[in-house]
Amino acid sequence: MTDEENKSGNNPIVEVKNSVNVMGENFDKAAADILKATLQMPATETSGLLADIIGVVGDRVKVYRAERRVAILSDARERLAARGVSLGQSKPMLEGQVYDMIEGMGSAHTSELADMWAGLMANAMDPNRDTEADRGLVSVLQALSPDDAIILNFLAANETHRQRADKLRRDHSWGIRNKKNSDVSEAAYEEEWANVRALIAGSEAELIKLFGALGIDTIQARPHALENIARLGLVAAPDVRDYANVELAHGLERTDMLSVAMAQIDDRLKGIGHWIEATNISDKIICREYNSQLHFTVELSEFGRNFVAKCDLLDRQV
Repeated sequence: MTDEENKSGNNPIVEVKNSVNVMGENFDKAAADILKATLQMPATETSGLLADIIGVVGDRVKVYRAERRVAILSDARERLAARGVSLGQSKPMLEGQVYDMIEGMGSAHTSELADMWAGLMANAMDPNRDTEADRGLVSVLQALSPDDAIILNFLAANETHRQRADKLRRDHSWGIRNKKNSDVSEAAYEEEWANVRALIAGSEAELIKLFGALGIDTIQARPHALENIARLGLVAAPDVRDYANVELAHGLERTDMLSVAMAQIDDRLKGIGHWIEATNISDKIICREYNSQLHFTVELSEFGRNFVAKCDLLDRQV
């Protein structure tokens, strides 16, 4: 490539391992290195493969797709590094899985989609996680629209919020059980419960902010906004979590156990209104705000929770 040709594009084109022309400089090297680690092939063999799967620069569409792939691969490497996982420690992937992943990355047109691809790639390479980038997961991710990705990000944030709230309630209930054999006063435990409620309310407030920031109300106003992710089995009608069994396992007396369960049922039903009556889940809205709370008419299905976890959307610190 001549200097004139190199200057004509929007981005510099450089060689990686003296054989593969892709976009960027150190950026490209990071992407090339992560693929080499994934495939665990000698550099002489891998270099030709990189040209095929990242994409040699050609027309503008190919340039764009190459840039998306390189950016996502670099993000995946950064995620592994943040976990303390070097490329030398990463799990190998089957060549077919790598091809499928790279192909899908090229069409990740939004930051939400790109984040999900990077999360899946990083998890599939992480030896401390059991994620496999099998064709089923990749095909689901490829089938998502930009709006679908935003909805899943929001529902994943709600799942994290719910898990955090559940844990706070369980921990407090365990304390109530033990207070009978301690010197802690009733007033002290009431103060603790007030602190728990404040933490849950703060988490709810952050979720409400996210609802506005992601434009969920605008998205859910569109006809059949949930149709695609419902077809993919990622969402389901909400269920009331079985708090009673959870608390019983901790040894609560039955009156305390039922009190906890009924409180959660009340939280679920309060303010939902007529929109929950829709029978076809693709016709439902996602949620409504009522009394400083978001009340959901859909949530992640079991498969959906597993899927977003593999795409690194759930907070693993809960």
